Amino acid sequence: MDKMKKNVDKNYFISASAGTGKTYTITQYYIAILEKYEKENNPDIVQNILAVTFTNKAAGEMKERILEEVEKKLNIEENYKYWREIKTNLNRSWIMTIDSFCSRILKENNIAIGVDPNFTIINELKMNIEIEKSVYNTLKILFTIYENIMDNKRLDIDEITFFISPERRETVKIIINEILQDKKRFIIALKYILKELKLDTFKKVLLDTLKNWRTEMKMSSIPTFELPNPDFNKVLWLFKNAVLIAQEIYNLYTADQFQYDFKGILGKTLEVLEDKRIKVKYQNKFKYIIVDEYQDTNFLQKALFDNIHTEENYIFYVGDRKQSIYRFRGADVSVFAVTENDFDENSKFQLRINRRSNSEIVEFANEFSEKILFSEETIKSYESVKRVYNDVYNNLLFSNNKDFSEYEKKDENDIIPSISKNKNDKHRIKYVINTEDEYETIAKTVQSLIGKKMKFRKRENGKIIFEKREIKYNDIAILLRELKNSEEKIRKAFKKYNIPFYIIGSKSFYDKTEVQTVFSALNAIQNPNNDLNLSGYIMSLMGGMTFERLNEFIKIKNAKKYNSLYKTIQENKDKLLESEKRAFEVLEKYVELKYYLKPTQILKGVITENNYLSKLTLYTDSYYAIANVKKLIDEAEQYNTLAISFAELMRLLKKSSEISESEAAILDEKENVVKVLTIHKSKGLEFPIVILGGLGGKINLNSSEETGEKVNTSDEKTEFSLPKDNVRYFVLKKLFLKTVKNADIPLTDKEKINIELGKEFPKMFDINKFLEDTEILRLMYVAITRPKEMLIPIIAATKDKKDNNEIKNISDLFMKLPYKTRDIIMAEELDISEIEISHNEKQEKEIKIEKKQLKNLMDFAYKKYIAPTYIINELKKEEIADDLTEEGYIKIETDDLLSNEDKLLKGSELHNLMESINNFNQIQYLIKNGDLPEALNNDTIKRLFSIKRFKTEWRLVKRLEIENKEYMIFGVPDRVIFDEKNNIEVLDYKYSELNNLEKIEDYKFQLQFYMYLLKDFGNPKKGYIISLKNGNIIEVEYDKNFEKELKKQISML
Repeated sequence: MDKMKKNVDKNYFISASAGTGKTYTITQYYIAILEKYEKENNPDIVQNILAVTFTNKAAGEMKERILEEVEKKLNIEENYKYWREIKTNLNRSWIMTIDSFCSRILKENNIAIGVDPNFTIINELKMNIEIEKSVYNTLKILFTIYENIMDNKRLDIDEITFFISPERRETVKIIINEILQDKKRFIIALKYILKELKLDTFKKVLLDTLKNWRTEMKMSSIPTFELPNPDFNKVLWLFKNAVLIAQEIYNLYTADQFQYDFKGILGKTLEVLEDKRIKVKYQNKFKYIIVDEYQDTNFLQKALFDNIHTEENYIFYVGDRKQSIYRFRGADVSVFAVTENDFDENSKFQLRINRRSNSEIVEFANEFSEKILFSEETIKSYESVKRVYNDVYNNLLFSNNKDFSEYEKKDENDIIPSISKNKNDKHRIKYVINTEDEYETIAKTVQSLIGKKMKFRKRENGKIIFEKREIKYNDIAILLRELKNSEEKIRKAFKKYNIPFYIIGSKSFYDKTEVQTVFSALNAIQNPNNDLNLSGYIMSLMGGMTFERLNEFIKIKNAKKYNSLYKTIQENKDKLLESEKRAFEVLEKYVELKYYLKPTQILKGVITENNYLSKLTLYTDSYYAIANVKKLIDEAEQYNTLAISFAELMRLLKKSSEISESEAAILDEKENVVKVLTIHKSKGLEFPIVILGGLGGKINLNSSEETGEKVNTSDEKTEFSLPKDNVRYFVLKKLFLKTVKNADIPLTDKEKINIELGKEFPKMFDINKFLEDTEILRLMYVAITRPKEMLIPIIAATKDKKDNNEIKNISDLFMKLPYKTRDIIMAEELDISEIEISHNEKQEKEIKIEKKQLKNLMDFAYKKYIAPTYIINELKKEEIADDLTEEGYIKIETDDLLSNEDKLLKGSELHNLMESINNFNQIQYLIKNGDLPEALNNDTIKRLFSIKRFKTEWRLVKRLEIENKEYMIFGVPDRVIFDEKNNIEVLDYKYSELNNLEKIEDYKFQLQFYMYLLKDFGNPKKGYIISLKNGNIIEVEYDKNFEKELKKQISML
């Protein structure tokens, strides 16, 4: 550290093993820079230091540590003015995450690059929605091209790309023209993909590539040499072009609206830095570049730093390749290895002293890392990687020079608790051999520790002291490989042994019964005529109907031939119990209102009017259940701007369950509770005692890849080689292995060069399997370096294992190490004699719900709500169609391309467009762009869209009393126009040909209904049914006697 502080004007590459003070080192280097410029009295140097890391928390901690050091300088009062200005300038410092850094560059150069400085970063859900639309439209384009080629028709490119903006359309046209120049190549490739990969997998791989690899794909190369199966060259060509088309469409939906995801903002920044003037500006601006957690970068992020690093400024990389565990997020540990090789030995330093852990843990981590985790023996079968990427391979092996850690201080009079009945265990590394239920064993291990005395390390005035005290629950953390399949088992075991616990990042939120019950209600509202949906709701805690009672209604349905259970119950309400009747009437009410209320208002209303939160007190864990339902409401609120309809809210909630399913938190992790979390969540954290679970799961070290027909292509994904000489290839690896790797290749003199290259091609991608397989080793390194005082792995008992050197699971890794200073304890030997066990796990508690648990839920007074669609009995498409949200979009039969989903999507998009229109010029633009039919370019539309006073999507409600019964009349007209005399005209858009006479009568009734609702606001004169499909217009004069007809219709309900 002293060498670095004395010479800050130098490039550095720092390897920092776990617990060795990485953040401290960065802080000291940053302060050393400030101290250097203190001599020049230049406090503005803060603006010339860039320090980036990967999380907001890490960036905040870095800034806080630097501020603490600056405060120390201020207390000394030497050169007070300089350090006071430094403190002020730190408010504008460049200490931030990579995405914040990219955002700042874009905002600073917004005028030059044509970006709105108020651009937004979209969340993952919004990103996934737009990616799905982009891939869907891409597949439509490809299959339209296919159809035209097969039918020998001329392709109108403008027609199939009408929805794309002119600038992006030109780019897409270039790609399509390239395809059309070699039609045979395109047909062969598409048929090959559909035969070998299948359409669903093709779509899935396109989605994944567009989401995670679109920038890399744009920069990638297709082999110019012929592969053993030449059709595969064509496949790669077509796949890349498909991704490029999808990327243009995705950018249309996002970047062109000044919305970026994290991948997009990085790609845009790299694009901006291609402008030499802007690049030089930042190269000159940053004198020092500090990159934290460098093991978590990828080649695109490396390119970002390479763009701003020159011989005139200095870069400081710090990280630990042994802790690279985020490959699933795009991190690539090979970047660490490649970069490290670019530094000379005088610029590379290692942090050696572990300031976190007890000496026994440090020694164990050293030996386990050297002999097991990062030994060549453990990864002996990756010969192709060793040959093709030797530098990367060797870099990931244990190196005494880089990886050996020293402990800070050893206590010769240590006190270590025994957790076994025979009291023979005396070490801080304790293997517990699990011979029963693993989660029971974890619970027993926790209870065997509680209340026992142990010495804990403690830092006072910069020195280590040892303090003897009892072990508490909050000293213990349970680290697991994954939570999803473990969480309920942990809950059950911990409740049995009365252990207070807190699950960090719980992953079963959407599987909870209380949440699924709400989904049952929402499904029934969305499609009540689906018997499965209706049954799920009426038999849930909300409806309370038993199976026997439901069966009675099923018999009635069959006997009287009703078309649905919903209709059956409607016609036989007198047979319902009072509680069942209340639940059914709530359902009826919101079936009517779902088109007229905000989606989240419906969700709140269903919960409130069914007294659902009160009913949840029947659950043993009612506090958890109530909190989870409240969290569901909060999540739904977030989607209000994304969900334009009730059906869309349902789709978004289902999608969100794939992204983030953290359960609601009840206890605070700072309380005296055991913390339960994944190893990934634990990175960067430390705990006094760590119990490691989930070590019995199978791992794939040294496994060979299947070839030929055995290959399962359903989990296909895009893989990339490492960049070499600015060339980076990609492959659909599973498909390649299925059809190429085991092919018989003739080697004639003429073909030799190309074929040899073709044979080597798959080996370029073996690096990916190597890095994925070995990530479990790095994950275990992170796990064993989290504890400060004690490590307890729960080892899966070995059954009938013939080869002791064979590694089938993580427990085998631990048992393979012949470590002397460890204890081995059988689970049945754990000392839990004084623990009280709760035998009645189903014992129910009466819990009083506080008022605050029930607040913020909209309380609708129950009245009879009437909507026009209810009176005319118009079933919406989403009620009569199959579930269109499953998105089985496209078959090779291209006649089916314009599916129901497509029509709904198109209709929805056009409705949104019409809602945003302010004048006739915009109508003309949409007609010219192909979004609206030419027939709408007429005098009627011109007059209607030239009136300045109007309202769109106006939610109207009117109270009506009929025969002493109160009704609330609801409606939402698309556009309401007022002239200077307050005369009213109403526009209603339909994505329909308007050729069904029965439907037209329904639409006319709907318009009369809207005009009746508008009587209180002016003089209704006329309504217009406008086809957004062909431009037909039907005019409807207002009937002043409509109220009489309306009351008659309502009376008949």
